[in-house]
Amino acid sequence: MRRDTTMNMTEGKPMVLLTVFAVPLLIGNIFQQAYNLADSMIVGRRKEEKTAAATPQHK
Repeated sequence: MRRDTTMNMTEGKPMVLLTVFAVPLLIGNIFQQAYNLADSMIVGRRKEEKTAAATPQHK
């Protein structure tokens, strides 16, 4: 039996719907930031400028 995973965003309390929608996005952003931090730390151990230029630099 297949479970229906769709959600009707037009019915219900708006704050609850937005929170349920936003939580996975926030979790994904936290993991992305952790990955970028770890990547910068690992690459930062090398002293060459060319290797640091390969890491993503977000402003």
